Amino acid sequence: MTIRDIFDRIIIIIDPKWWHMNDDYDNEWDKELCELMKKYKFTNNSTYYTELNGYKMWIANYPYAVFTKPIHDVNGDHHFNLPRPSRLTIMKAERKMKYDLWMAGLPQQKKRGVLLDDILK
Repeated sequence: MTIRDIFDRIIIIIDPKWWHMNDDYDNEWDKELCELMKKYKFTNNSTYYTELNGYKMWIANYPYAVFTKPIHDVNGDHHFNLPRPSRLTIMKAERKMKYDLWMAGLPQQKKRGVLLDDILK
């Protein structure tokens, strides 16, 4: 466990926005998302979605209902009220997404909090 993990866990305990999550936790999706983040970069960010190795994931409701497991029906529609990763993985995914998009020169959403560009100025 890193210092960053300890700090993130403290934030989860003391910050009320992390106390309630909209979807059910899924250990399998949590592990799969962590493995995907180790191998691939986030791309194609919009206000509502981001992609990671072809997985289109919802990001508009941070931190309550983000990075939920994408499932497509026969019509190709996406459903997002599905299993979510752990709170710690959500924090890591948010940081990685911001970093990957910044490194790729893709626009970041201002409403997502502090932008990496603002920090590095």
